[in-house]
Amino acid sequence: MLRGARVDIPAANQRRIVADGDRVYTTLSYNAPMSILNAATGNVITTIETTNGTREILVSDGIVVAYTQETPEEITRRGGAGKTAKAALVAVHSRTGKVLWRKQIGPIRPLALAIDNGRVVCLGGKNLIALNLRDGRDLWMVQPKQTTPRTLLTVDDVVVMQGGKFVAAYDATNGKLLWEKTVPPIRGGEGDDLFVIDGLVWRGMLTVDENGKPVWKSPSVLVIGWDLRSGEEKKRILVNNLRSPEHHHRCYRNKATVRYLISSYEGAEFLDFQADNHSQNNWLRGACRNGMMPCNGMLYIPADQCFCQPGAKLLGYAAVTAEPDIAVKPVADENRLEKGPAYGAVSDTDSDSDNDWPTYRHNAARSGTTRTHVPSDVSINWKVMLEGTLTAPVAAGGKVYVARPDTHTLYALNMANGKTVWRFTANGRIDSPPTIYRGMVLVGSKDGYVYCLRASDGQLVWRFMAAPIDQRIGYFDQVESTWPVHGSILVDSPSTGSGQATAYFTAGRSTYLNGGIHVYGLEPATGKILHKCILEGPHPTVDGQRDVAFFTLGANSDVLVSEGGFLYMRQKKMTPDLEEIKVEVLSSKGAQDVGTHIFSTAGMLDGSWYNRTFWMYSGRWPGFQLANQAPKSGQLLVVDDKKTYAVRMFYRRNAHSPMFFPGKEGYLLFADLNTNEPQIFGEQGSRKPSEWLPQSDYARGGSRGMRNLESEAFGQDKMIGYTRAEPPVWTQWIPVRIRAMVKAGDTLFVAGAPDVFDPKDPYSAFEARKGAQLVAVSAGDGKKLSETPLESPPVFDGMIAAHGRLFACLRDGSVVCLTGK
Repeated sequence: MLRGARVDIPAANQRRIVADGDRVYTTLSYNAPMSILNAATGNVITTIETTNGTREILVSDGIVVAYTQETPEEITRRGGAGKTAKAALVAVHSRTGKVLWRKQIGPIRPLALAIDNGRVVCLGGKNLIALNLRDGRDLWMVQPKQTTPRTLLTVDDVVVMQGGKFVAAYDATNGKLLWEKTVPPIRGGEGDDLFVIDGLVWRGMLTVDENGKPVWKSPSVLVIGWDLRSGEEKKRILVNNLRSPEHHHRCYRNKATVRYLISSYEGAEFLDFQADNHSQNNWLRGACRNGMMPCNGMLYIPADQCFCQPGAKLLGYAAVTAEPDIAVKPVADENRLEKGPAYGAVSDTDSDSDNDWPTYRHNAARSGTTRTHVPSDVSINWKVMLEGTLTAPVAAGGKVYVARPDTHTLYALNMANGKTVWRFTANGRIDSPPTIYRGMVLVGSKDGYVYCLRASDGQLVWRFMAAPIDQRIGYFDQVESTWPVHGSILVDSPSTGSGQATAYFTAGRSTYLNGGIHVYGLEPATGKILHKCILEGPHPTVDGQRDVAFFTLGANSDVLVSEGGFLYMRQKKMTPDLEEIKVEVLSSKGAQDVGTHIFSTAGMLDGSWYNRTFWMYSGRWPGFQLANQAPKSGQLLVVDDKKTYAVRMFYRRNAHSPMFFPGKEGYLLFADLNTNEPQIFGEQGSRKPSEWLPQSDYARGGSRGMRNLESEAFGQDKMIGYTRAEPPVWTQWIPVRIRAMVKAGDTLFVAGAPDVFDPKDPYSAFEARKGAQLVAVSAGDGKKLSETPLESPPVFDGMIAAHGRLFACLRDGSVVCLTGK
């Protein structure tokens, strides 16, 4: 269902899947019957056809109870629209799938069904009903005063319901009312939570002022614990500065453990029932409706689709746990370096800087451009198959280097023919290509180490332990360090003179996790530590400065960038000696003028192209703002000394997000002068925005009219975002899903699958089953110069130019070299 152009998920959906021992009970489509799955393999053991239209599933004492409603098709078969859907409870043996009993019942409100102590309790229609779990017999039925609960639970022979302004408790043995209360409503979009912990009934967090008086929005919260059987107030906890009221509560229920109530107003706010270990964690967020799940001593965080806290929110599906009670002592610096057989035996080979591509995206600024000339009309000169998913390549000293992450392998290929010269295997994934510097190959690994290899034969020069200790976690079906290192090492040399070059890298995932991100600067030849720091936090406290909504000042790890004499990790800025530079926050949405550099709000290695994230070349970190109307931004870009070249996929917009429709206009390739900075209308000095995309304005949803391009957006939520005041130098529509681009001399090369949409096979192009095209355009005016077919699209950002040739890693696991015809 769509609501304001968003997806609205029924509240009961979170009860459609239950795990119990070695079984999973779920529905395999929305109106399907319940199936029993093997928890280890996912194989279907059996499907209970009599449970068609299952809405909720509960499991207790070896019995599965499914609440079912007629599907629209079933209603149609018995008389058509307008009839009330019939509802029933069906009890099934949890091991055999045998139906034990089935009972027709009035419609049950979402989350108004519970099991405890051999009783099934529900609000069916307007009646509160208890049934025998074993055989479905009626035990009792009463009509409560309030028949619209939003939450019902039963524990220790008591049934508790709450909704809106009431809480009521009933004796589960006979249905008699024990107590009821009129209470202030939970506001701000927060669910009507209900928890029973150690004999006390707790609602969700009530928003109050500093004195405990209920208000609409506030960072302060109040929780009250009532005795389960008497309703007498036993405990009251008031916590200030726990939440970020500038936003609304997340669209899922809060959770609780015996120690904490875990609220999700902006992230994960922990309220301590037993002491004062309260905390605000805006960098954590769960999935819509389902939220987070505390279990097994951990907090499980599903992937979410929100854009808040860009660059800092923990992404993906993860499990986090508390810090150890006793801090682990890190390995001493003098014990971090391990010397290999090639230590001190590397020829000091100078790189051919004009023709080599020695590091990720060519240079320390990660520009993606080179002065070397490549003919616009090319064909494949050689192709080698390495298999698996590959990183982008680099090329220097007559070799092409590429890593295969899943096998932890780095390959050195002969640039002339693609034959393998040597290979090296690390102890963890290598997520990006190495850096080649003066006869050395520098590469990081997810095992928490940095390796220096001799370029001539791959022999180990030295290995440096970047992780504080050798500790591992599970990550996408493999084991790796808690503090992984990106493959690409940034080697920054002084612009003048013969000063010391430094190899910089990070170890860690987030400034909020595991003590933060460790940053090192080493002497490349020796592995000697020159500089180091830790990027950690910042951690808000209820006694000090809290976080506000929409952004945080922490950061996730990313490939390092160097420009203008500074180092950058997304929005984090450091001096060459690794002193973090604190940057002023300019708006309530986290805008900061950090300094001009290339960055991606998703991370430079993230090729998922989530529609609210983007690359940008700017001095402005945009914070919580979109930029689909902005110059020098897009899904991928390259930069030379005068212009930025970008590809834009999301050039349409609804009320909340940019949009793209495959097989329509194509992908927009464009160029901007580097002086054409993104602006946000309403900020001092902003000018009238320039219209340049197929859609400039968008409907706000409902009857709220249109949001036009000139709407003020600075410091505001979900507006137009960043725009341009000057038009692009040129634009060109390309019918190619551009996933890699490189500027070589005066030619811009882009490559990807064709932008086609086959209704019979809609994912064919996205899944690399439609071949690919390499397109050359003039960097001066955007005119198309040539097209070359490829058997497979490139991996994300996986094409480079060196020594008059193009090299690309393709999705079929191959490396290709293209030269002039």
